[in-house]
Amino acid sequence: MKKRVNFICITILMVVSAYLGLMLYCAGVSFCMGFKTALENEKNGQEMGGRAAYLSLIPNEVTDLTSVSISDAVTGEKKEAWALSVLVPAEESSTSSSPALTLALSLLNMVGSVVALIGIVQFVICLNRNEVFSWKTVKSLRKSGFGLLLAGAATSLMGFFQVLAALDYIQPSNYTVNYADQIELGMIIFGLFLLLMSEAFALGLRLQEEQELTI
Repeated sequence: MKKRVNFICITILMVVSAYLGLMLYCAGVSFCMGFKTALENEKNGQEMGGRAAYLSLIPNEVTDLTSVSISDAVTGEKKEAWALSVLVPAEESSTSSSPALTLALSLLNMVGSVVALIGIVQFVICLNRNEVFSWKTVKSLRKSGFGLLLAGAATSLMGFFQVLAALDYIQPSNYTVNYADQIELGMIIFGLFLLLMSEAFALGLRLQEEQELTI
């Protein structure tokens, strides 16, 4: 039984760690892309480009009106495709694309993810010490839950601000903006589930304490 619980907890820890690593990798790729573009613009004597924003789209119809051409890396031929996510320039005057706002939300995302990771590690340690029904376990679950909620909310807000910044630049025709794609639903649901678990553990502990006082 204990081995199965440890296996599940370690799997959760690996998934959260993989998500953090992927998030850091994506941030590094974006930074390198922007840095490389700035160097090339400076080398060619061009003005440095502004910030960019992602825009998730759903084509209203799969026809030539909404298709784009993509080159095949093998044959070099132009192939027809339909874009679901595009990168567009963000207006410098747009408040939603402010570097300070993006940095603040990125830091909140990082803090929430690290807090959640620490909470999960503490929860695994409690299980290994046979402290399943203890207030330490409740605190570790709450820490993980609130951390994931904070990270999920920050990521979702960043996505919404990206959409607003992109829409300041362009209002796409024949496409519907996919706002739902910006919600980090997995992290939010998992965070709420951990909070629900912590409250269930806390309720059991309170009932246990009341029974001990009654006896």
